[in-house]
Amino acid sequence: MELGCEVKICERLGTFEHFYDTSEVEGVETKHYLANAFVVEPLQPVDAVDDQHSELRVFEPPFEGLHPYVQRYIDRIIWE
Repeated sequence: MELGCEVKICERLGTFEHFYDTSEVEGVETKHYLANAFVVEPLQPVDAVDDQHSELRVFEPPFEGLHPYVQRYIDRIIWE
């Protein structure tokens, strides 16, 4: 429930790898994780601001200035 509400899963986009040059874990220099991405429809108001997320943004075309990992999700939606 990362969005802070119940959702209807409309489509599974797949699994994406994320690599970062920093880590929050002491003694660990880099970070690698797998993200499972979905297209969802919120079933109630969204409240995603929490200790992991400082803001919620809605993206509409044209998609400019997105983080490269976010752009990969958008590309998967648009081109598949």
